Amino acid sequence: MINIFRWCVCYAIILILQFVLLPTATIVAAETKPASSDSFDQTRDEWTDVIEEAVDIFQDSPSQVETTLDEKSEGLKEKVEPEPSPESLNREGAALVKSGSMAEAVSKFNEALKLDPSHIGARFNLAFAYHRMERLKEAESEYRRVLEIKDLARAHLMLGLIYKEEGEDSNAINEFEAVLKKEPDNKVALARLRDLKNAELEKAERVEAERVE
Repeated sequence: MINIFRWCVCYAIILILQFVLLPTATIVAAETKPASSDSFDQTRDEWTDVIEEAVDIFQDSPSQVETTLDEKSEGLKEKVEPEPSPESLNREGAALVKSGSMAEAVSKFNEALKLDPSHIGARFNLAFAYHRMERLKEAESEYRRVLEIKDLARAHLMLGLIYKEEGEDSNAINEFEAVLKKEPDNKVALARLRDLKNAELEKAERVEAERVE
């Protein structure tokens, strides 16, 4: 009997809990449910604006950084330009020579040689630019400095042409012969040397004829 009574009491307590506490739980659940769709849409729109603004900033930054180096002070990431090298300056100078901008080319070659005084390409091109500008003494000096770095047939050839222009035939012959020691089939050196030899022969014949008379 006692057991039956205890079981009835327990059952009554369960029924009380079911009908009294359930509505309260429902009220609590209702009060803590997610915000309305209107509220969610408003929040989503706010974040969309923020994201779109951020995207605009990152899209604009690269072009802004590339336009000027002064923007570093404004906290933008500066585009780093590679440091000029003797090779790059020599290439720029060579392009200027081809376009006929000799003075600008000379400036580039001198910049290259400040970085590397033994850069044979820049040194030869500097001499060639001077030669094209008819600054023959400066060209001669630079060709000689090329030969101090390396015994190039091309430098001997250009020196021979300068000496020929200046009427220093014996020096020109020496340079052309130096070319042919390295490049026996060099057509320019062969032709110029032949002309100089013929001129010397004609001069000698005239001197001899005048002496006989």
